[in-house]
Amino acid sequence: GDVLRIAAGNVTVRDLTLRRSGNDLTAMNAGIFIERTARDVVISGNRIEDSLFGVYLDGAANVRVERNVIRGMREMRVADRGDGIHLWNDTGCTIEGNDIAGSRDGIYVYVSSHNTITRNVVHDVRYGVHYMYSQYNLLQDNVSRGNLAGYALMSSDHLQVIGNTAEDDDSYGFLLNYISHSEIAGNQVRRING
Repeated sequence: GDVLRIAAGNVTVRDLTLRRSGNDLTAMNAGIFIERTARDVVISGNRIEDSLFGVYLDGAANVRVERNVIRGMREMRVADRGDGIHLWNDTGCTIEGNDIAGSRDGIYVYVSSHNTITRNVVHDVRYGVHYMYSQYNLLQDNVSRGNLAGYALMSSDHLQVIGNTAEDDDSYGFLLNYISHSEIAGNQVRRING
């Protein structure tokens, strides 16, 4: 199952190592699972290893996930893994300064609004950052490196996508599909090795 499950508000989880969640995608097994009843939670400076989902936010608000190292289940097929950080129906959250590798998508944002994703480094995953059906999000100063694709921005609006970098991603740096009323500025796509 989950290594740690949070249902209460005003909880801080700091400087821990959490390992070996279950591997059931249907149950959304995670290193840290944050329920919708949790508000004002801080997940800071942890190491989350060998977990299907690193941090799963399930409808929570005002959660801060910062400076964590997250490693997925690399031995599994990419399609069978969970995401490093997964947001579903979350609002007012900040995802900042995390190092994510070995998951399906690094950061997946689904049906979530008014969130800030900044200064994360995502490598060795399918999509570095993946948006679906989300609005009013800030995506700034992140680095996608050595992934299948850097940033997959789909069916979303009112995004600010500023100053992000895609390095050595295989298929594309940025994919924009049905994106409207958004600012895309100052981003870089570059090949370093080759």
